[in-house]
Amino acid sequence: MVRPPSTPWRSLGLSAGELKLAHTLPTGQAFGWRRNGDEYHGVLGDAAVAVREHPSTKCCEWRAAADREAEAKRRLDDYFRVSTSFEELYAGWSASDERFAAVAPAVRGVRILRQDPFECLISFICSSNNNIARITLMLTRLREAFGTKVELPSLDDGESIILHTFPSPDKLCDIDDKVLRDLGFGYRAPYVINTCKTIAEKGPGFLEGLRTKTRQECKEALLECSGVGPKVADCVALFSLDQAACIPVDTHVWRIARRDYDATLEDVASITPTVYERVGDLFRDRFGPTAGWAHAVLFAAELPAFRSALPAAVVEEMDAFRDDEKRAAKEAREARKARVAAKKGGTPPKPASKKPVRKATVAKQAATPPPAPADPEDDADLICRPKKSPAKKPSARKPAAKPSSKPAKPAARKPSVAKQAAKPAKKATAAKSPRSRRPPRSRAPPRTRKLGGRRWRKGTSLYRATRRAVASPRRPANPSMSVAR
Repeated sequence: MVRPPSTPWRSLGLSAGELKLAHTLPTGQAFGWRRNGDEYHGVLGDAAVAVREHPSTKCCEWRAAADREAEAKRRLDDYFRVSTSFEELYAGWSASDERFAAVAPAVRGVRILRQDPFECLISFICSSNNNIARITLMLTRLREAFGTKVELPSLDDGESIILHTFPSPDKLCDIDDKVLRDLGFGYRAPYVINTCKTIAEKGPGFLEGLRTKTRQECKEALLECSGVGPKVADCVALFSLDQAACIPVDTHVWRIARRDYDATLEDVASITPTVYERVGDLFRDRFGPTAGWAHAVLFAAELPAFRSALPAAVVEEMDAFRDDEKRAAKEAREARKARVAAKKGGTPPKPASKKPVRKATVAKQAATPPPAPADPEDDADLICRPKKSPAKKPSARKPAAKPSSKPAKPAARKPSVAKQAAKPAKKATAAKSPRSRRPPRSRAPPRTRKLGGRRWRKGTSLYRATRRAVASPRRPANPSMSVAR
């Protein structure tokens, strides 16, 4: 079998400061790249490509199948926005915001991608209550199940790498949601299928046409799709529809806004649509029409992967703010419990003591003898032999009983062997199973007996009196207990 040849590594035309792959591809913008050593493999359209950073210059370079070279180059230039200088944007954003200037050196090379709108839409529908690794796995299974197989040739005589294109809306709108559930989509399965039906009904150019709309028009159109909320709509518009002013508000962005831009947001109870727009305006007023791109850089700085590269003062400030958040959340929980207890009429729980535990001084630590080392033989005894019961403490002796003046009763005599043999043997009863239960007894009717010409219920006072009268003819019956009434 003749394998298609690969192009040599070619430069993408971006410096190391303009694009750093590790800061861009695996940080939550796109989920279709597979890392293999120092390379990232993916499919753009129907062209399989590999990208990496040059070992010495650290500039990004790429390769693809020789027969797909022109298509791969065109799609790569569009995907990475090669014509846009992000170094100039970084300089402008740093001049507008001190916080951005402090974190920019640690996250330099974060670049906003221009993805395929449909793939981006399905990806972020799957992002709700999810993490990057699981989203990537779900979309990889979707590609393998419904996409078209494409090959990425090897530079040597090795085997080609098999990848898959992203399926079209027409292929996904007619499948059963159980198929997607089996692929791990869970409750998102009907959202994906219904969105595919909506896109198929509106036509193939519907999503691409939103690139020329205003931010509000684009967002309103995306909200018509199933499983799309304000945050998902802003993510899709920002990363695929040229809406650079969209600000997706999530936990990280909410924290940035409260900590760095508007402390009065602490008093906000929930993120309503008005508050959501207010948070976005904080970024738009500061960074201008490309506020969404600047927000993505600040978002990346909040991720644990960049923590070691951030300045120490920034890390301390972030940790202090998160500690305050935890403390406030704990106080809110205690206040909520107190309100619930007050409504029920119970005693409100006592607040946790804030008194810190004092450590022993150095002198006390030195004066305290170290604990004796454990004997391994004792441990072996505990493992190999059962524990011995502790010796019982000697109890105080009770005073001897006083001798009684009454003569002692003779001990009961045991029956002779002949009498024991004459007794009838008891019936052997079957051993009860420990698991078996006796069925509940039905309540029997009360036992009655006929005495003095009338039936009486056993156990009653009238029954007992009548029985005595019948059994003892010499003693006249009590007239009040007469049977005739």
